[in-house]
Amino acid sequence: MAQRTQNEEVGRRLKEIRTRTVNPATGEYYTQVELATKFACTQSTIKNYENSIHETPHEYLLKYAELGKTTVDWILTGKQTESEIVGDRIAEARHFWIQELPPVVTALTERIEKQAHMLRRLGTELPRLVGERELRKREAASSDYAKAQASLATPHERARLEKLTGKLLRPTEKGTSLPRAARQGKARKG
Repeated sequence: MAQRTQNEEVGRRLKEIRTRTVNPATGEYYTQVELATKFACTQSTIKNYENSIHETPHEYLLKYAELGKTTVDWILTGKQTESEIVGDRIAEARHFWIQELPPVVTALTERIEKQAHMLRRLGTELPRLVGERELRKREAASSDYAKAQASLATPHERARLEKLTGKLLRPTEKGTSLPRAARQGKARKG
């Protein structure tokens, strides 16, 4: 679509050159027929270039530029001089840097700040969470051991557990028991 628009602009400028240039033979502006005679082509060729039906070849762009005392750059871009073309490119770059880039930078900055906040939070929360998790595991393990000991209500069950674990268990006041070697302060012989 942009290519079609650019071709239409070129055709419009070609027509502008023809209609503002005076034919020295008649003293009036060039007609398509007169210009076709000057360029050694047909009137329909001129019409097709000016109406953007066909792309204008370079040789005709040069002829139009010479006729209108302008440059091929102006015909193609609408800019008269190199400095105008460069000036437009600078303006486009300025527009990009001022209008389009800041929202992108702002969005990226916000994402980076969110991630940094999450990392800081994780840095402070993770040790606490790991510590709590380990504490809960230890509490659960000691609680399970205490429950198991308390549930051994009969001597028969204690003897069975002693046989399975190889430890001598004895009930205490709090419902727990220690291996005999631990009670006597001696190491158990294998």
